[in-house]
Amino acid sequence: DLSTNALLKMDLSKKSIIWLDYDDDLDNYMFDDLSLLINKLPIGSIYLMTCNKQLKSEKTGEIYKVDEFNEKFGSKVPFGIKSKDFSAEESHKTIRKMLLTHIDNIIIDRNRNDENLKFQQLYNIIYQENRGAKMFTFGGIITEKDTEFESLNLNDFSFLRINDNVYKIEIPNITFREEIFINQHLGDEEKIEELKSKNIIERKDIEKYVAIYKFLPNFFDVRI
Repeated sequence: DLSTNALLKMDLSKKSIIWLDYDDDLDNYMFDDLSLLINKLPIGSIYLMTCNKQLKSEKTGEIYKVDEFNEKFGSKVPFGIKSKDFSAEESHKTIRKMLLTHIDNIIIDRNRNDENLKFQQLYNIIYQENRGAKMFTFGGIITEKDTEFESLNLNDFSFLRINDNVYKIEIPNITFREEIFINQHLGDEEKIEELKSKNIIERKDIEKYVAIYKFLPNFFDVRI
């Protein structure tokens, strides 16, 4: 796979932030990439992956049957998996469980070789792209075994998730002009509430925008 070939050319002994942004549904090569990284990355390194969160068979295009899924992923499949675990509501939970178990097994092996490591989950995110693809992002940081999350000084980041609670990114349906209008009132709760009450812009879209505006890219239209 292209991603695996690229990773093999990297110096993974250095502290790194690696985000593998796959367009595909979950596949075995993603676990190959994961193994390569978690076996080599040092303390302080961050791993993230994004994939389509649907769990559908390549052969049929339909949601996996349990037997099909077992045949495809073998020992990576969580014990006692059921058909409902492939549904749109549950699929990201299944993928997270598979990735986390795979990581934990590698960390256990590394610790047997006199290392003292832990993988601390930081990201458990779902969202839907404009083109309609439903995506899942998972990731975390390699730390020393006795490191507590609180000591990482990351409590101010509301999008971080250290357990199975998911952070859902909801994209507001607003125009560029409406975005500028909301921006004029950011930081003033009274003005924002007043804006909501006027129904010029949908209340739900204002709330979605206020929740994520800090993380949106900024750009300028420069005319020469």
